[in-house]
Amino acid sequence: MVEGRDEGIQNQVKGESAEARAPVPSGPPVNEVPPKMGFFAKLINIFVEPSSVFKNIYYHNDWLTPLVFGTVITVISGVLAMGYSQDARAQFNELMGVGAQSSAGNIAAIGQYAAIVLSPFSLMFGWLIGAAIIFVLGTFMLENVDFKKLYSIVAFAWLPTAFTGLISAIYSLSQTPIVASYDDFIDAMIPWTISLGRILPLEGIAGRLISVYDIFAVWSWWLLILGITYGLRNRKSQSITVTVVYIIIGLLIAIGAFALQAKFRPPGM
Repeated sequence: MVEGRDEGIQNQVKGESAEARAPVPSGPPVNEVPPKMGFFAKLINIFVEPSSVFKNIYYHNDWLTPLVFGTVITVISGVLAMGYSQDARAQFNELMGVGAQSSAGNIAAIGQYAAIVLSPFSLMFGWLIGAAIIFVLGTFMLENVDFKKLYSIVAFAWLPTAFTGLISAIYSLSQTPIVASYDDFIDAMIPWTISLGRILPLEGIAGRLISVYDIFAVWSWWLLILGITYGLRNRKSQSITVTVVYIIIGLLIAIGAFALQAKFRPPGM
């Protein structure tokens, strides 16, 4: 009987030893929530490893990081471009006639100052509109949709487009505007961008539409696809479809903006 008990103890010890030698699974448990990515880590990774940012957004909503970054870039861009825009407005007022004080020039001035001061609110409102449109589309076209996460995704996907204004403003520092027409004045408000219109030169309405977008807009669309895929956990094919429909809606809005611009064109211009 003693021998049987000793044999049982030995077997138990062997079992514990084997269990101790068993390999321990590496990495966090499957259901463990990953830690929130830091501010600067997100700003870096959104440009070098964007999928990691959107995977983190799935667990931790964050629209403050792009808001802070976007506000800083927008304010810097507005301040740098101020001198160029003032010269363009002065030429346009002179073009309209001595003492005319063109309403278009004054509206542009007010709009530029307002864009700088109200940049945080304009960014949040723009993201809200974008998220709302995609949310409605996603209700019918996506497996998973969450407005709060979608708002953060739209905000981060917007970040590349912030460089459009910054590059334009830096370029304007070495340029002098030449305003000989109303169209020159409108173009002077954004003196230079890496526009798709320069890469794919098209005439007429098609040319004007494609000139609205630049390579940073294309980058932003790609981030949006990744965000909807990894941040909401949808199939990439669904994300691409929703993004394409979203772009088409944006083009239709641009067409409306062109029509509105033509309606308010100053007489004789």
